[in-house]
Amino acid sequence: MSSVAGAGGDAAAAGADAQGGAGAGGASGAVALPCIDEHLTAQEETCRLLGPRIMGACPEATLDDWEGCYAATCAVCTKSVTEYPFYFDWHPCCQANVTCGSNDPVRCNALCPEPTEREKHPPCFRVGLEP
Repeated sequence: MSSVAGAGGDAAAAGADAQGGAGAGGASGAVALPCIDEHLTAQEETCRLLGPRIMGACPEATLDDWEGCYAATCAVCTKSVTEYPFYFDWHPCCQANVTCGSNDPVRCNALCPEPTEREKHPPCFRVGLEP
């Protein structure tokens, strides 16, 4: 695993860290986060390259999916993933919904799964690092 600085995976700091510079733990005092070298599915890669799906194009949710979306099954409520800063990097077909209302959440679809520990770490492809 490589390391990147900061919770947002700042690429400039990551590059400095990868080159032995002031990245994580350096002058900025940022905490190092290891990047994870996993690949996206073909569908996720398409979303990453072309942008998130439009709201009407989201597949339906199933009973097994988690309730973290609002307004559509691809509109993940940002307050549902606040502790997972890289959620939308790992799930590029999902849209960040910052306008979550007081309505009950709806089920997300399989493209927008419940967050896991993985989403706390940047993907290596995002920051351009090698594992």
